[in-house]
Amino acid sequence: ACATGQEPYSISMVAQEFVEANPSARGAKISIVATDISSTALGLAKKGEYELFALGRGLSKRRQEKFFSKVKEGVWQVNQNVRACVLFKGINLL
Repeated sequence: ACATGQEPYSISMVAQEFVEANPSARGAKISIVATDISSTALGLAKKGEYELFALGRGLSKRRQEKFFSKVKEGVWQVNQNVRACVLFKGINLL
C-alpha cells in the first residue's frame, strides 16, 4: 500500500540517484506502480505535497533541495521528474 506516496516517491528518488551515479544505467526508464485501496490516500499521493514536518522525518536536506519545490508556506511538492516515474492505482491487495 502506498498510503500518501512517501514510499514510492522515495524509491523513485533512490532509483534516479542510482541512474545518475552509474553511467551504464543512463537512459534506464524508471517505472513504479503504487497501489492503495483508499481513493483519498491516492489523491493525496498523486499531488505529492507534504508539510515541512513530514519531510523532516527521514529525508535529508540534500534530497529535499534536490527533489522538492516549495509550493506555499510550509508545503513542498515532489518534483515532476520524480512524480512522473510513479503510477498510482486503486487496488485492494487482499
